[in-house]
Amino acid sequence: MEDKAKRIVIVGGVAAGATAAARARRLDERAEITVVEKGPYVSFANCGLPYHISGAIEKRSKLLLQTPEGFLSRYRVNVRLRTEATGIDRARRVVLVRDSSVPDAPTEEIEYDALLLAQGGTPVVPNLPGADSDHVFTLWTIPDMDRIQKFIKERSPRSAVVVGGGFIGLEVAEAFVERGLSVSVVELTDHLMPPMDYSYGVRIAERFRAAGAAVVTGRSA
Repeated sequence: MEDKAKRIVIVGGVAAGATAAARARRLDERAEITVVEKGPYVSFANCGLPYHISGAIEKRSKLLLQTPEGFLSRYRVNVRLRTEATGIDRARRVVLVRDSSVPDAPTEEIEYDALLLAQGGTPVVPNLPGADSDHVFTLWTIPDMDRIQKFIKERSPRSAVVVGGGFIGLEVAEAFVERGLSVSVVELTDHLMPPMDYSYGVRIAERFRAAGAAVVTGRSA
């Protein structure tokens, strides 16, 4: 009697989750693989988001690396978008999920033999008055990028403050400079690019100042 196909559920479908799904298929041709992704897109180029804002990547479609239909036809992976994992019952080996686009959507269960959590991280929003204003943004997903693009197009802002001088923050700051905004970068540590050494961060700050941006280090927002 043939063994039952292994049921693999992956929570998160952007970088790590999508890669894991493709790898799981290569390792097991018979597995039933399901990816649940809270957002509306799977396997998009999140590192390219600032470059679409700047115009370096002109077409938004270039950011979309794969679709649910593509995953199904190429890897036989079932991708469920706008599906939020809300809990795990380890004793029964089920993931609890709901439709993230519908308020108070009912919960359903997906059974698994193997479960991988690959949700990624989320931006840290400072607990400050006004942080929930319509002109305060994070940049982590395509909808985040779309909101920023829409705001720039409709409101024509003249200045922008970027909180965080790491990889993404500096890429966003560069994008805003390219769009003609007056940009200030605020970094909590004593130099930009905290993972790098101090002298490297100082050189990057010099480049940004030469481009017309203000750089403030050793200060919190």
